[in-house]
Amino acid sequence: DVVGMAGIIGRDDDASFGSGASLRAEGATFVAYSLGGAGFDVDSLRLVPLSVGDPSAGLALNSSGMLGFELWHFALVLENGVSVLGELSKFVPSSPQRLQQVWYDASSVRVLVVGAPGERVTLYFAFAGLEVAEESCIVGADLQCIVTLSYEGRGPVV
Repeated sequence: DVVGMAGIIGRDDDASFGSGASLRAEGATFVAYSLGGAGFDVDSLRLVPLSVGDPSAGLALNSSGMLGFELWHFALVLENGVSVLGELSKFVPSSPQRLQQVWYDASSVRVLVVGAPGERVTLYFAFAGLEVAEESCIVGADLQCIVTLSYEGRGPVV
């Protein structure tokens, strides 16, 4: 089973966001992503599109010896073609405790983030043929901020 952040995702015109929904539906599309090397270097980001129920979909993992490993994460591709990859500088790039709500429409994605006052939060997104973009916000005194990705004019979203 692939279970993700479906409980916090909703379109701007959708009043109900659900809770803890499973993402096992046939045809659901995800982006698998991995950062190679040390230090979470975004330049080493590898993105692979996957579809649930597609027998030709696969993820090739590299053998890097007995002590080597690869850490892969999966992000749902929203109906507008954008995936929220999260904070790529962290071992766990996204969690419902940190990224509390996601809204999207035809030209933007907004993510409600919680953190410490004054903290700068940078989120990464994949869109338009696996192009990667980053946007940031500064957490306010209310322990929240909203990261907004506006991709209008950046090219077609897949």
